[in-house]
Amino acid sequence: MPLTAILISTYKRRRIAKNGSKGSFDIWFDHGEHGSIMFILFTRSKERKEDMDVFTHHLLEYKKGLRTLVLHTTKVSNRDAIEKKLERERIDCYIQAVNGTKINVFFGNSICIDVIKQMKFTSLSNLTNEEDFILGTMLGYDRVKQCERYLKRKRSSNNLPSCKLKSLAIPKTEAIGAVG
Repeated sequence: MPLTAILISTYKRRRIAKNGSKGSFDIWFDHGEHGSIMFILFTRSKERKEDMDVFTHHLLEYKKGLRTLVLHTTKVSNRDAIEKKLERERIDCYIQAVNGTKINVFFGNSICIDVIKQMKFTSLSNLTNEEDFILGTMLGYDRVKQCERYLKRKRSSNNLPSCKLKSLAIPKTEAIGAVG
């Protein structure tokens, strides 16, 4: 009987229900050649779908060249689907456990992934000032803001006196001209 449900033509199928706020399911009722058959198709939870939509968006940005490295934090339950998708797309990745329920998925250019692996950090909060700067820059964060963040972290960790951050403007000099 289950095999019959798979082989039934779609023109006689009728959807009669959809339910659930955290997830949904469809109940299909079919008048097939061999009598009536009812079967249920379960779909992913809304939360998981939204998380996978964000992952798909990150993947699209990488493939379009907008990012060279992506950091996607997700639930452990999404790991297999993400790994399979990245493997099919032949995109390098590095997955790191955050806690028992979440993981960080770094994916992108293989050189960037190699740099991440060389850092050997266990948590993003344990990055050195230099690693934090490198990671932020590779993820595409504003370079000037990364420089400001680096200096702020460096000053607070070394108890250096703070000074006002100056802009990167070119200093004015007197013009030297030749009269001829």
